[in-house]
Amino acid sequence: MESGRQIFERFTKREREDLTQGRWIAGTMLVMGAAIVWKFPPIGGLFLAAGTLVLITNQAARRAARKELGKIPDMEQFYEQLTSPDSREYQDFGLIVTRDYVVKEGRRVEIYRFDEMEKFEVGLAGGKLKKLFLTDPQGKRHEIAMTLTGDGRQASFDSLYEDVRSRLPSRDRN
Repeated sequence: MESGRQIFERFTKREREDLTQGRWIAGTMLVMGAAIVWKFPPIGGLFLAAGTLVLITNQAARRAARKELGKIPDMEQFYEQLTSPDSREYQDFGLIVTRDYVVKEGRRVEIYRFDEMEKFEVGLAGGKLKKLFLTDPQGKRHEIAMTLTGDGRQASFDSLYEDVRSRLPSRDRN
């Protein structure tokens, strides 16, 4: 059985690999630019500028990843929730739903705390497309899942819908 840390490492693997690859690309471009700039200044300058741009973009992505982790006040409790029997992984959508969080895998891992969300919505488009959203108090909608009619994920989508709906704290609106 995977530990909570292992589950989270698996979910963040793609993002970590992309960040590492970005550093290698930036470093390579900077070294090539420095080596070429003496013989072919325009080309070397282009490599230096592109390498710097990739490095800046990569650093911004690293800061965003740290900011996502900042949403978790207690990592040990978070890891425990990932392995809790009431947590569910929805592989069709790259999601883990725990008592307090939705963790969405992708090029950038996104973490949503239920206690920071105002409501849960379903969006329908043309009778074929369904999307699930968590909406924060500022009204920003965060898409957590999408399915198309006939894509074989409808049962998983319906299960995810019920799971998230049951975990989102009800709010009194007077």
